[in-house]
Amino acid sequence: MHADVEVLSPDSESRDQNKKREAYQGLPSHREYLVVAQNLPHITHYIKKNDEWLRNDYAEPDKVIELPSIDCRIKLKDIYEGVEFN
Repeated sequence: MHADVEVLSPDSESRDQNKKREAYQGLPSHREYLVVAQNLPHITHYIKKNDEWLRNDYAEPDKVIELPSIDCRIKLKDIYEGVEFN
């Protein structure tokens, strides 16, 4: 199984949230896909369950993101630790 992570940038945001996400979701071995915002603390988590892709959005610092494909649990605030937003 695979999990992929894309960090958005102004130049790649549209492509990463649309075409690239669709391409990843079309691969049989992929089970998870994270889209990480660069300009604010926000993560979109796509996960495949029973041949259906589900979407969860996280913006609260203490929310735990569970990544079963890699047996990982992490808080949003830990992902963005040390990042300063303008």
